[in-house]
Amino acid sequence: MTMRAKQKPNIAVRLPDDLQAYLVRKAAEGFRSLTGEITMRLERTRELDQHPRHKGQQ
Repeated sequence: MTMRAKQKPNIAVRLPDDLQAYLVRKAAEGFRSLTGEITMRLERTRELDQHPRHKGQQ
């Protein structure tokens, strides 16, 4: 018996061309997919939102 991973719905986001190019470039530099890069950056932002003094901010 095999279990299928639940697929999450796709989310479409319109980005300015320069921002998309930047994210694609940073993803390639970090050996991540574009989705992985965006997810990592959103997770960092969430962490900062939840702990604003964390990571050197005061």
